Amino acid sequence: MRDYIYLAVLLACTLGAAARPVFGYLAYVFFSTLNPRSMMWGVGLAFPFAEMLAIATMAGIVLQREHRPWILTTEMKLLAIVWMLFGVTTIFGMQASEAFDQFVHVSKILLMVFLSTYVINTEDSFRHLCLVLSLSLGLVGLAAGVFFVTTGGVNMVYGPEQSFLESNNSVGLALAMNVPFLFYLARLEKRRWHRVLMRAMLLGSYPAIIGTFSRGAWIALAFASVVLWLGSRHKIVLATLALLVIVVALPRSSERLQTRYEDLRGYEQEESAQSRLMIWHFAVNAALASPLVGNGFSYYSIEAYQKYLPELLYKYPGKVWSCHSTWFSILSEHGFITFAVWLAMVIVCFRSLKDDRRRMSVGSERPWLGDYASMLRAALMTYLVAGTFLDAAYFDLLYEMVAMTCILKRLVISGEIGADVRDRSLEPIRRRSAPREPGRPPSQASRCAAART
Repeated sequence: MRDYIYLAVLLACTLGAAARPVFGYLAYVFFSTLNPRSMMWGVGLAFPFAEMLAIATMAGIVLQREHRPWILTTEMKLLAIVWMLFGVTTIFGMQASEAFDQFVHVSKILLMVFLSTYVINTEDSFRHLCLVLSLSLGLVGLAAGVFFVTTGGVNMVYGPEQSFLESNNSVGLALAMNVPFLFYLARLEKRRWHRVLMRAMLLGSYPAIIGTFSRGAWIALAFASVVLWLGSRHKIVLATLALLVIVVALPRSSERLQTRYEDLRGYEQEESAQSRLMIWHFAVNAALASPLVGNGFSYYSIEAYQKYLPELLYKYPGKVWSCHSTWFSILSEHGFITFAVWLAMVIVCFRSLKDDRRRMSVGSERPWLGDYASMLRAALMTYLVAGTFLDAAYFDLLYEMVAMTCILKRLVISGEIGADVRDRSLEPIRRRSAPREPGRPPSQASRCAAART
């Protein structure tokens, strides 16, 4: 029965996606995040929810009557170059089959990211995208937080099966990035019950992230909390509450959690941290050996270890790890050129968000867009901090943040994107005088301007 209910909802969403591509993309974000297909047991397993919604959304774009110009800002142009370079490095990959499979997977993510910059083109649709993304992740965080607390802090938290949140590291990173979303969206929300729900999800995300036992996610959560605390108007109250929670909860936490925390404190002697440093050394050697095209996606193998750092085989025989770092993954898999373009994309995103925040100051007509810029900047900073210690180079949320930065930039500078907008229209619009009615004498200002010319 449950399968048929889900299939009915999927059919309705698919038809809605074909009629309204904006709705289709929002449904795609929801289904790809929560992946309700993993909760089915029968006929529902045969239907790929996210893929069907993606196809229906693209069909809706093709079939719609009015077609707008597709404006790509600098961030998305750099992302397009990165995508192209991913394809080039795949050709020269050490593990050809695995590299091609990963390239196809990443290409599917980037295709929908680019489509989002076309269909999300108004303040309302951008707000809905933020809400769908944050509430979907918030639901995962709230459910996982309740699970972790009620089970005594012993069981590890995982994300929905067969989704990009499935592993503990992935769901921990996503929930940490969602903390700024829930914080700022709750401040902007006018409906009281929405604010209460978002704050409940925000509080539930903390035990959920702790329950992942992912030290990278813990660091990301701590960083995001500090960033939000610095921007809060209740610093003393929040600091006091945080101190009380730590003092009360830490001694009562499970033995497994305390052991994980001690490993984080004593990382110099911890075996996992030492192996990670060796992997980073291996990645640098691999990048220097192939600086232009890298080694391709998923090149990690016994042969690669033997070629670039044989010491790994002697110390950890039979073990094969990836880089455990976004920075070293991009560098070693795709070379210095791709790494430079990828890094430029991230830097341009931060610069654009800073400019958006400055433009949308308190005195502007739309100050809430400045809050969106602060929200995205905090989420990106959280990703970069956690990405230093986690394999997140192709994490869906990173590239979604890049697209959202592009959309917000256009909204800030050009207002709601709609009719006749070109790249040059992203510059401040000059005020033009209204045409003079026939027979009406020119104004004093017009006469002065004519005299000056």
